This record gives sequence, C-alpha cells and structure tokens, in this order.
Amino acid sequence: MFVATAILAGCVCFFRKNKTLLFLFQTLALASLVCLAIVGANYHNNFAGYSIFIIIAIIPQFLSLFNLKEYLKIKKESLPQTEDNLSETKEIKEEVTDEEVINEEETVPQQKDKKRQSKHLFLNSDGTLLQNSAFLLTSICLAFSALYIGMETFYGFLIGLALACALTLLLLILKKIKNPFDTLSLFIMFLGIGILFGQMLTALLYATNITNILFCIGCLVLSGYACLENFLKSRFDHLALFLAFFCLVATMII
Repeated sequence: MFVATAILAGCVCFFRKNKTLLFLFQTLALASLVCLAIVGANYHNNFAGYSIFIIIAIIPQFLSLFNLKEYLKIKKESLPQTEDNLSETKEIKEEVTDEEVINEEETVPQQKDKKRQSKHLFLNSDGTLLQNSAFLLTSICLAFSALYIGMETFYGFLIGLALACALTLLLLILKKIKNPFDTLSLFIMFLGIGILFGQMLTALLYATNITNILFCIGCLVLSGYACLENFLKSRFDHLALFLAFFCLVATMII
C-alpha cells in the first residue's frame, strides 16, 4: 500500500496539463492513502480513536480536488461587462453637468474599477479559501488524535489561535492584502498550522518516544505543505502531503 500510494502520488506530477487525468490520479491517490491508513490501523488490531482521527483527517483533502481558482477565473471572464459598462456610463451622464464632463471623464475608469472590485470581491480572490479550509479540518482531526499520545489538554488549540492572529496581522502589514477573502484564507491556513504546532508541543512534552517524534515530523511536513501550496505553488507540492501522512501512518504500525 505504501508503494502503490507513492506511485499514484508521483503520477500526479506528470498530468498537470491534462485536467481529466489530473483529477483521476489525485482522487485515486487520496483514496489509496485512506486505504493505507485503514490497513495501518488494522496492522496491530489497534483500530481506536487515535487511528480513526488520522483516517478522518485525510477525508477533507478531497475538497481540495475542486479547482476553485480556475472556477473563479471562468466566472470572472463570463461577467456581462458590456451591460455593466453601459449602465455605469448612463448613470454617470445623468449625474454630472456639462461643465464637469471633462473632469469626470478622467475619473470614470477609476470609479468603474473600484465599483467592480467591491462588487465581486470573492471573484477577485486568489481561490485558496476552499483548499485552506480543507487543511484546517485536517489539522483539527490530527489535533484530536494528538490527545491520545500527548497531554490531554486543549492549550494547543489556544496556541494555534494566538499564532494565527499574530501571523495574519504580520502578513497584512507586510503585504497589505486588500481582499477580505484572501485575508480569511490566510487566517484559516495559519490557524491550522498553529493548531498543529500547539499539539506537537504537547505531544513532545508528554513523551519523546518514536511514535510522538514521527507524529511531530508528520505535522511539521504537513504545515510545510500548506505553506508551499499558498506561497510557492509547484507541481511537487502535494508530495509533502503524502509524506506527512506516511509518517502519521507509520506511528500506527511501529
């Protein structure tokens, strides 16, 4: 199962231009990863809460198969721009006087751009909201699984919330992101990363055995995967996701 899942994940790298084959191999790779986790949970007849949460953590990744960025691009291109331009021009002509026509014509393009951007904020976003939401759900499931091998405390979630607020505010200061949906998407991603880091800390404070170390490595690689998907975006980013879950499944079979 490890080999089969790795092969399917590797095939995804070579079908980026063919959307049909890309979707097929992405689906097969994630389905194979679920089967791998189930087999790993049954390897020592240890199908308990820890294993169940790891299996459930894979399920939200099926949401990321939907290419929201491409969908928003198509919807944006299909907007009836001609009718909007005609109606806006008509309204402008009714409001201005003959003396203000010359000055108003210089500001019309800016007004139209601002109005269109405010009207279609979601269409102008970068399309990562669904993907980061799936990552957050995965992180929450892994956080609950960490309660079985680490300290039974929810301080890890509070650490995640504090880290998400700090990083989002810092990124807003540095990059000056204006679209609220992009800001929400980044906050969700940082919240997922913060929750993982918080639970890694509680797991290592409880014990430093091989199981907890592998779990922390898996969470760390998964956090790296989220950053790669949002900031670098290459054809090999998804391999980090599978590597992370390979480490998590390994904790069930050692």
